[in-house]
Amino acid sequence: MLPHLGIVLASMSTIKVQAVAKAAKGVFGDNVCIDVVAIDAKSGVNSQPVGMNEIMSGASNRLWAARHTEPRNQRICIGIESGLLDFAGMWTDVAVVMVQQGSSNVFMSTSIGVPFPAEACSEARRRGFETNTAAEVMAEWGIFADAKDPHITLVGQSRESLLVPPLTIALNSLRRAQ
Repeated sequence: MLPHLGIVLASMSTIKVQAVAKAAKGVFGDNVCIDVVAIDAKSGVNSQPVGMNEIMSGASNRLWAARHTEPRNQRICIGIESGLLDFAGMWTDVAVVMVQQGSSNVFMSTSIGVPFPAEACSEARRRGFETNTAAEVMAEWGIFADAKDPHITLVGQSRESLLVPPLTIALNSLRRAQ
């Protein structure tokens, strides 16, 4: 019987669950039974986070929610938040990944940035980032069909494939620290 590795992910996103499972398998190998439990957790930030502070706050809030469903501190807890960075009108979507197990340090990594059209970001800002995202605007405009994974249309890589590297880095950091 294989040893069990439990992971609590503070998101119900199928894309994020699959990315976590893939990254964990890459880090911990085939000799471990990986069980990813997705929980519904609020980020506590705008629907469209903007700026690294807001993105990190959303990931941290999600990590906190995962940790508070794990009273024994045995499972690995993960918070992920994506958002936009504005570099003088050039918009980039990034994800922040935070990982912790028990009372260990929090290990963080970020995804590579994916350029988002400035027009869609400006329109989402005009409508209010509190309740509107640039991806929803682009889906509404017919740029792509799925507002949950605009990356495949914009850069030819799925959101899942873009989340695996930062998850792998954060999980490897946690594993090496233990």
